Amino acid sequence: MTERVLIEAFRTLRAVANSKNPEHNELCKLTELLLRHMGGENMVKVRLWSYNDKKIATIKVVREFTRVGLREAKELVESAPILINHPFSLHEGREFVGQLHLAGATAELSL
Repeated sequence: MTERVLIEAFRTLRAVANSKNPEHNELCKLTELLLRHMGGENMVKVRLWSYNDKKIATIKVVREFTRVGLREAKELVESAPILINHPFSLHEGREFVGQLHLAGATAELSL
């Protein structure tokens, strides 16, 4: 499997995962471990510090990059400052942070 396929699989699993279903959460943890093992230092996460006064625009960007539902994206944004716990390639992480900045949020890459 390529790194890209694994990243997509992980994002799909995270979107499906529900804290009330331990099997889904365990599967997500295992997938993340596999991604880290295969991706090594190329995987990054994004830390969202604040959304300032652009909450809706920030939610849209978070949904686009994490592929979570509206409710989950809203909860992530409203929880700022927060580490968005989705692995991204370095390129995707930079693009995500750039789009967050354009949306009016404050964010940075986190290793």
